[in-house]
Amino acid sequence: MDGTRVKTILICFLLLINALLGAFVALREIEDKRIETDAATNAVSALAALGIAVDISLVVDSGERLYTLEEERDAAQEIAAYGLLVEGTHFSEQGSGIYLIDGRLGRARISSAGIYDVEFTSAPKIFNIAEMFEVMKISPEVMGRTTGVQMVSGVPVFNRGYEMTFYKEVLKSVSGGFLLGEIYVSDGTPSKSAVAAMLALAEYLQATGRPCGEITAARQGYAAERLAAGYTTLRPYWYFDTDCGEWYVQAISLVPTERLP
Repeated sequence: MDGTRVKTILICFLLLINALLGAFVALREIEDKRIETDAATNAVSALAALGIAVDISLVVDSGERLYTLEEERDAAQEIAAYGLLVEGTHFSEQGSGIYLIDGRLGRARISSAGIYDVEFTSAPKIFNIAEMFEVMKISPEVMGRTTGVQMVSGVPVFNRGYEMTFYKEVLKSVSGGFLLGEIYVSDGTPSKSAVAAMLALAEYLQATGRPCGEITAARQGYAAERLAAGYTTLRPYWYFDTDCGEWYVQAISLVPTERLP
């Protein structure tokens, strides 16, 4: 048997192996999809048994695994960032982690847990605003009022929103919450799925006698909570919009609440 024929046989054999592997992967994906669909259908039925209707698309999207995070405050970075906005010339510590920054363009007040308030007495410079927008990863409009929330790795921090007020294309004030310190995982326990959180909410509503018939939207995120001076904990939560109001479910303990810390 010459070398050319051996090579041809080997190539055909490898192509056959690749085809078999491809078919196996395709069959595995089909089976996984079937199992996922069956599980979603069962979840919808379980919620219906508890009196709550939900679109199957909300159940299929179980979200990503989130973990409890910790943010260590970097007061020097906060003073530098907000001082840049107001062209700070003087800052003072007020106690309890609160700082005031007075500058040529206005005053900034920052406190622990990422809470801040900036008022401008003169129009801030364009490069100052642009740098702030870049840090906060937002694209605000230049008229009226712009609102939003901080994102951590593409996930919203529900109770760290911001509000910017413009007048005649001039930024007049910025307020809200934004964490500037280093953020790291503090607990390796993963968050639970949307289905688990929905069932926990449905059981809670039934147990407390609150009539609720439908979950219309679901979103995964964090809630910031200040537990110690200089440190903020970010806990995973599920947000649900229902016909009986907005609800949050802690994604690890599965405890429902109507208000975040």
